[in-house]
Amino acid sequence: MGKKRPAAEVNNDQDRNGDAEKCCVARETMMLDPEGDVTITINCPRCDEARRFRASSQVLSLASPVFAKMLGPNFKEGHHLRNKGQVTISLHDDDPDAAEMVLCALHYYFYVKPTWIWHTQLVPMAFFSDKYDCSQALAPWISHWCQLSPPISVSKAAYTLLAAYLFPATNFYRISSGIVMHLPPNFAASWKKLENLDLLPEHLTSTFSTVVTDKFKVLHRQLQMSEGILRTTKGYFAIKKLQWVCTSCEHREERRRICQLCSRELVHQERTCTTEYRVSEYFRILRNCELWPSIDPFSTCTLSELSARISRAHKVCKHRCEADQSCPLRERLKQLWDHVDFMSKLPGGVHIDGNTYLTEEDGDMEDEGEEDSNEDADEDEDEEGEEGEDYDPNNNEMV
Repeated sequence: MGKKRPAAEVNNDQDRNGDAEKCCVARETMMLDPEGDVTITINCPRCDEARRFRASSQVLSLASPVFAKMLGPNFKEGHHLRNKGQVTISLHDDDPDAAEMVLCALHYYFYVKPTWIWHTQLVPMAFFSDKYDCSQALAPWISHWCQLSPPISVSKAAYTLLAAYLFPATNFYRISSGIVMHLPPNFAASWKKLENLDLLPEHLTSTFSTVVTDKFKVLHRQLQMSEGILRTTKGYFAIKKLQWVCTSCEHREERRRICQLCSRELVHQERTCTTEYRVSEYFRILRNCELWPSIDPFSTCTLSELSARISRAHKVCKHRCEADQSCPLRERLKQLWDHVDFMSKLPGGVHIDGNTYLTEEDGDMEDEGEEDSNEDADEDEDEEGEEGEDYDPNNNEMV
């Protein structure tokens, strides 16, 4: 009996065979234009067969100055096209998958939808677009292709930014603004290990890293400031609805007297909302939402993940006292969430030249974020005026 092959080898062969089958299907000429007068052939490195595309010389000439010269009177392809009415062009060292997506977009060939692209395909497509100088014709598609969609990984963000730089994308600043929220603070080290990321200029990566780091610092500072703010805010309020609290894991129940998590007996929580109680409750909520201790989440999470946790902290706060929405604890949690929400709307990207200045278009984007925040603040002030009672921090008495 022969030696049994490792499963990994078998799987790899199956993957290669699967790729070959896909290429074999693609060997039939793709009719981008049924009345096209140009046949483009690109050798597929996986199955060593030529992939063919029937295209229009007019579309290619309008979209690409390179093809326009190639099909012009000064090149043999142009002479052959004028004499025979048809011409075959062999493209060498090009990625057939990338060429297919670009040619489909240029010919509005929607049978193979060029709206859905793997992030690993973006860079080869950018190479093809740059080689044949058709980024201007692809501008609407490029803006769409470079939009991030979940799930978003560090590599996906990296290749999207690299592709936006190589095409280049006209809305590079907006694309980079969306990427900022989905990167951890140590993303630069991970990017260096990715293929082709060395094509991204060092000054661009450095500026991008600075923008991300600054946002983390501001958010971390807001989180740490909360304890001091809560300690300086005085006031005593009766708690409306008492809960049973586990002294071991801090799990809370409204009716049960036995903890569902650790089966320990529960005790009543405090009956008064005091300064110490609010500080203790604040850190309990942060721990439950994996925001405290803050060293780990602020070194491994992305800004988007931290925003989701802060949003959860604001929503899961079950504290109810007679101050209602004016309770300093509830106010501070809402302020944190408002800050995160404003930060996610505020443009914070990098321009393709490595600068972070705002253009007129970006300024409009910032103004929209400020208007939204001001409207929310006005609504909050109205609610505070209607709900709850004011208190005097100095006298510790309700006014």
